[in-house]
Amino acid sequence: MAILTSDLKGRIYLLQAFYWMSFCSISGFATVFLLSNTVPNSQIGLIIALGSLLSVFAQFMTGILIDKIPRMTVRRVMLFFLALSTVVSLGTILFVKETVLMAILYCVLIVLLFNSQPLVTSLIYDYINEGADLSFSFSRGLGSMMYASFSFVMGLWLEQHSTLWIPILSTGLSLVLLLIVWRLPELNQSVAHEADVQVPTNLGEFHKKYPSFLLFLIGVAVIFSFHTIVNVYLPQIVHHVGGGSKEIGFAIALAGFLEIPTMFGFKRLEERVNVIILLRISAIFFFIKAMIYLIAPNFLVLQAAQLLQALSFALITPAYAHYINEWMAPNDRVKGQTFMMAGVTFGNVIGSLVGGWLLDMSGVSLLLVFGLVQACLGMIIILLSLRHKSEGNIST
Repeated sequence: MAILTSDLKGRIYLLQAFYWMSFCSISGFATVFLLSNTVPNSQIGLIIALGSLLSVFAQFMTGILIDKIPRMTVRRVMLFFLALSTVVSLGTILFVKETVLMAILYCVLIVLLFNSQPLVTSLIYDYINEGADLSFSFSRGLGSMMYASFSFVMGLWLEQHSTLWIPILSTGLSLVLLLIVWRLPELNQSVAHEADVQVPTNLGEFHKKYPSFLLFLIGVAVIFSFHTIVNVYLPQIVHHVGGGSKEIGFAIALAGFLEIPTMFGFKRLEERVNVIILLRISAIFFFIKAMIYLIAPNFLVLQAAQLLQALSFALITPAYAHYINEWMAPNDRVKGQTFMMAGVTFGNVIGSLVGGWLLDMSGVSLLLVFGLVQACLGMIIILLSLRHKSEGNIST
C-alpha cells in the first residue's frame, strides 16, 4: 500500500472537496434553480423529499449489492453513479424548458448525489484500512470548507447570471469527480470480499449480527431530524428572536466556520479519546443546543447554540463513520456506512417535512419544542445503544 500514499492523499482530498461543491450546487441551490423554472414551492418540497426518500432505499440496496457481488467494488459503483450523474445533469440543461421532465431528472440527480455520500466515506476508509496515511475527518473538514466557500461564490455569481449555471456547474463537477475516482487505484477485491466470512444481506440479518446497531441508527436519524429542522428553518428561527437577513448570514457562517477545526483535528482527538465517548458528548451537546434554541430570548443568546456546532454536528459526523469502521467486520463496513447514511437521510426528510408542517400550523415555538423532544430522544437512544460491549471490535 506504500505506493498508494504518495499522491493518494491529494486525490482523496480533491474527491471530498469536489463532492461537497457538487452537493452545494445540486442540493444547496435546488430551490433557487427549480423556482426560477416555474416549479411551485409545494412541488419543490415534494421533489426534494421524494429524491431523499428514494436515496434511502438506493443506499440500502447499494450496500447490499456491493457486499454480495465481488466485482461491484466501491470505486466501480462510484464511477457508474458519477457517469450517470453527469448524463442526468446534462439532461436538466437540455430539457430545462420541459418543466415536468426537468423536475424528474432533478429528482434523480438528488438520489444519485445522496447515494454517493456513503460510498465516498467507505472508499476513504478502505484505503485507510489498507494502510494509507489518510485522515477521513480532515478530508471531511476540507469538504465543509469548500461547501461554504463555493456557496458564497455561487451566490454572488447567480446575482448576475442565469440559474442555468447551476446544472452547468453540476455537470462540470460530476465530470471532474469522475476523473478523480477514475485515477484512484483499485483495491484488491479480496479486501472487501473474504470468502470465509458470512455477510448479512439485509437489515434484519445485520441486526442479528450487531444487535445495538439498529438502535444506534435510529438515535442518529432522530438527532439528524432535529439538525435538519434548525438548518432548514434557521431563517424563521432567527426572525423569531428579532434578527434579520444580516443575522441569518452571520449565524450560518459562524456554524460553518466552527465545523472546520473539529473535523480537521478529529484524528488527533480520537487517538486520545475513545470514539464512543465522543459520540456520547456530541449527543449531549445536540440536546443542550436544542434547549438554547427554545429558550433564547434574543439573537445574541441564539448564537450560543450556533457555537455548539463544533461539539455536536462537527463531532458526530466523523465520529459515527469512524465508529462503524472500527466496530464492524471488514465485510460489513460498506453496508454499515450505507445503512447509516440512509438513516441520516431519512432523518433529514422527517425533519424537513414535519418541521414545515409544524411551522405552518403553529409557528416557531412549537417547532422548537418538537426539536427539543427529538434531540432529547435521540440523545437517550444513542447513549443506550452505545452501552453494548459484546459486539464488534471496540469497547466502551
